[in-house]
Order: sequence, then structure tokens, then C-alpha cells
Amino acid sequence: MTDRRSEPRARDPARGLEQRLERTKRFMLAFALGLFTMGIPQVGFAKQSSVTGFDAVRVLVEYGRYEDAMALAESFAADEKGKTLAAAFTQALILEQQGRLPEAASALRAILSQNPKARNVRRELAGVLYEQGEGNASLHHFELLAGSASSAEERRFYERLAARARTIRPWSLGGYLSIAPSTNITEAPDADLVYVGGIPILPAKKKSGIGYGYGVDGSYRFDLDEISSITIGGGVNGNWYRDTSFNTSYFDSFVDYRREMGDWTVTGGVVGQYVMKGEEPYRWSLGPAFSLRHNMGRKGVTTLRGLWRKLDYHDRDALDGSETVLGISHLYAISSASSVRFGGNVSFVDAANDTNSYVRFSLNAQYFREWSFGAISDISIFADDRRYQDITYLAGEKRSDQRIQASLGITLRNLAVRGFAPRLEYAYTQNFSNIDVYDFSKNTISTYLTKKF
Repeated sequence: MTDRRSEPRARDPARGLEQRLERTKRFMLAFALGLFTMGIPQVGFAKQSSVTGFDAVRVLVEYGRYEDAMALAESFAADEKGKTLAAAFTQALILEQQGRLPEAASALRAILSQNPKARNVRRELAGVLYEQGEGNASLHHFELLAGSASSAEERRFYERLAARARTIRPWSLGGYLSIAPSTNITEAPDADLVYVGGIPILPAKKKSGIGYGYGVDGSYRFDLDEISSITIGGGVNGNWYRDTSFNTSYFDSFVDYRREMGDWTVTGGVVGQYVMKGEEPYRWSLGPAFSLRHNMGRKGVTTLRGLWRKLDYHDRDALDGSETVLGISHLYAISSASSVRFGGNVSFVDAANDTNSYVRFSLNAQYFREWSFGAISDISIFADDRRYQDITYLAGEKRSDQRIQASLGITLRNLAVRGFAPRLEYAYTQNFSNIDVYDFSKNTISTYLTKKF
């Protein structure tokens, strides 16, 4: 068993230190024993010192004084529920100290599912996941802690840990497989008969089906120095149905340069995409992209993104052209257990045939929350307005579309097995158009496993 008592404990923002001096630890041990002997409540002590009862319990655990640590932790509790929580948390610390990291992570997740606002538990879980090499999972919690930090010093501390989680290894590899039934995979109009330019037309029929969503992605990072790196990566995602004519696959690739400058992060590079529909070539695109991220501490994180790409369709030359996108988003943490993200985009597609050129404005918002009954939910709404630049054939007018999409996702963390939790997603989409043939609605459900909880 590895003895980690003298290793740096990166999860102590109250002290703001990454390495402890052994002299300080001896003092803390003596103080912890004194605290245990006197039975001083944590609340009163916290008002007089930056060292909390939580720190004292931790030191006792690190020195193998498990029974004393358990008794001290329970002495802080005001009722039986608090004692149960204190005992469970201390037991998780003991498991971590013994090197039983998967068990410690499972125990901490169980506590957090009932007490999502418990910052001590969350930061301990983030640290355990980091020690296990679970970079994305630990990053999720470090970012929540950083976004809801009460001071600039604490925020910077968690941001440093988040940066470490991003670079826990130079490579990344991920993937998913989901079941995705949909009520309208053809995106056909709701009406049985539509009129275009006053002419009645029989639209395509709605088709429902159960498909599979899939995705695999990977990347490799080359660190140039402590604040800059170059990353290359790619992936494939899409949907598969029994009727292969509805299959869609997206092959993505990128190369980018990233540089961190204090509260600012700049990223720039090249992105490419190849699309197949019905297992046939459909379109490819290539162009530069950039992002500018500003971390404003407790006020949140704002990100500006831009993209230009050339569009080339396989056998639809009228759609060839380019796309320009500029967007902004803001993430605000209400607490370590809830946050809201909102933003918007403006884009312009310049096609060879102006009938297919359009300006698009979109808005989006998402609310994320962890609940005390063991679920993590997010509610999203997306709306966009697309205005085409030339008169549509037969319709005799310029096409104008408006789309609204509302979605709900739930992660059931209490049903997690081996670090994976089931996630359910539901989305409703409604498209409105002044040309009836483009009116449609559909419902989609997806279910898959995730480690982001």
C-alpha cells in the first residue's frame, strides 16, 4: 500500500497550499488531538481559524488514527442524520488513504447524491477521480467548484486543478452507444396535404423508427510549454437505422493551438468534416476556427467563437459555398450543484444558388442541477430563425423557417455500476415555415451510459 501521508494534498483550498511541510502536519496532528479531547464544535472553531474541523479529521486519517477521526467527525454533527453523514464521509477518506480509490469514489458519489451542495465532498471526489486517472470526470467537479468559488483565490486554486485534470494524459479517447427512437426520422410535414405557391402537393410520409446513436473520438496533445499546446484529434458520430437510407455519419477532424494567459484562453486552428447520408457521400467542409475564453470568477465564464468553412456537396452543386459563424455563450454557476448557460449565434451561408443562401440567428439556454434524490438534470431550449436570400422555386416567395427545440436530460447516479451511470434524454422539435412542405415536428428519446456525474 502506498503511503501518501507526505504527498501534496491538492484539495485544500482553505489553506491554498499544494505541499504541506511535515512540521505543519505535526502541528495539525497535535491540534486535531486537542480538538478531539476538548470537543470544540466546528462552527465556533471555523470562525477563529482558516483550519477547519474537516482538516483535523483528514490529518487524523492520514496518520492512521481512524477511530479518533470517526469520533471527531461525529462530534461535529447536531443530529443522527449528521452523524451518519460524517461517518460515511470519514469512511470514504479512510478508503482513499488505504489506496482503495474505486471504493472511495463510489462512497463519495453516494454521499454527494444526497447532499449535492457539500463542497468538501465534491472536492474530495474530484481529487479521488484525478488520482484514478479519470480526467474528464474530475474536470467536471473541479469546474463546478471553480465556478461557484466564494473568492478569487479559491477560484484560481480550483482552476489550477481543472487545468491539471485536462492534462492528466496527453491523449484522450471516448465513445458512446445509445438507443434513439424517433417519431419522425424523415422530418416530414405534419399535414397530409400541403400547398406550395397555391399548388397542392403530397408530402413525404412520416416514418418512426428506433435507431442507434454512436460516437467515437480521440485526440493527442503536444505541450509546447506550461501555457500553450497543440492538439490534433478526430472522431465519428451518427445514427444508424434498419433502413440504411436514413443513416447519417459525421467524420470530424481538427488541429488547434491553445494558449492560456491568466484569465484568458485563446484557441485557434483548422476544422474539417465529412458527412455521409444513406451511406452515400453527402458533403465535406474545411476551414479555420477560433475561440476566446474569459474567466470572470464568480461572475462566470464567457466564450466567443468564430468559424469559417468551405462547403462542397457531393452531387448538389447549387448548395456549394461557404458558411461563416460567430457565437457567444456565458456559463454562470449558481452553486456547486447548479448552473445556467446561455448564448447565441449568427451565421451566414453563401451558396452557389441564392435560393439556398440564408442568414441564421439562434438563441439557446440550459439549466443544470444536481438533486438530493440522486439525479442530475438539465433542461435546454433552443430557438433559431433562418431567412433565405432568394425566392424559392414554385413558392413565389423567400423561404423563412423558425425552429424550437426543448430537451430534458436526467442522469441517474444512484444506479451507477463500475463508474458508469445511465442517462436518459428527451427532445421535442418543432419547425415552422412559410412554405408548408418544411413544417414538421418530432420527438426523440436517447438512453446511454455516462461517466460525467
